[in-house]
Amino acid sequence: MSFRISLIGRVSIGLLFLAALSTAAFADGSHDRTQFGHDITVGPNDQVTDVTCFGCSVRVRGRVSSDVTTFAGSIILEDNSEISGDATSFGGNIHLDNGVKVGGDVTVFGGRLRRDPSSSVGGDVTSFTGGL
Repeated sequence: MSFRISLIGRVSIGLLFLAALSTAAFADGSHDRTQFGHDITVGPNDQVTDVTCFGCSVRVRGRVSSDVTTFAGSIILEDNSEISGDATSFGGNIHLDNGVKVGGDVTVFGGRLRRDPSSSVGGDVTSFTGGL
């Protein structure tokens, strides 16, 4: 049996190959973190833009330059850490330690908000407590 690939097939395979290479190149330069079922820790020296976690939690010990969002997981901001954007948790808790700064909104759906009095939030604080 002979297997021949038409010109259209070869072009399609080539385009898929180039798309895969370019996606890998962009992924290496990206400062976003997304996980499914594995907790994310942002260290003091990490450069992170957006953090999204599905079925896991996020611990911030440094700085996130945009938003942190969790679905069925919590957000823990340790002493003097910072999120420039919003912190949003669906079905998890948000904990803001001593000296924490959130530039945008803090929103909790179906969880609890625990906030140290020395923490600061630049936007609105909304908490719809309870379990999902």
